[in-house]
Amino acid sequence: KWLVLFFYPLDFTYVCPTEILGLSDAYDEFVKLGADVLGVSTVVNVVKPRYKDLSLKVTLLRRSIGTSDRLRREIEHKLRRFLHPLVGGKDGRGWEFGRPVLKSDLVHHIEEIPGVDGVDQLDMRDELRDVTVEHVRVDDDELPFLINVHIAEKVRDDIR
Repeated sequence: KWLVLFFYPLDFTYVCPTEILGLSDAYDEFVKLGADVLGVSTVVNVVKPRYKDLSLKVTLLRRSIGTSDRLRREIEHKLRRFLHPLVGGKDGRGWEFGRPVLKSDLVHHIEEIPGVDGVDQLDMRDELRDVTVEHVRVDDDELPFLINVHIAEKVRDDIR
């Protein structure tokens, strides 16, 4: 037995009727040949996501003072890429809607960068509420958006 699937966009909206009328005219012939005919309409409602604005202040542990501009750029780039809606996230396939931003994930990404001995402190700021937070909650229709990254460094005698 044959199955004919006919896809068309959006029920009850203007669609060029030529194909629909043609299929309707040929319906009896399809049935005589033993085919079932099914029409499938698609409705895709795309809504712009909301963004949760956050800023970060990172204090690096260093054996020596003088973080290079290259290292600062690399840290900021890696953080922005990790939080990116299309190429971010743990698997690099985009940040998941509703996934919270956790300090531990950010620290891990920073400490992977050559030249970073460790992270002494990471402050996350929820820009909308204007408060420092331990993690940033993100609703099901939200994605994080990194506003500012401030990088400071601290020399520790015990790691020289």
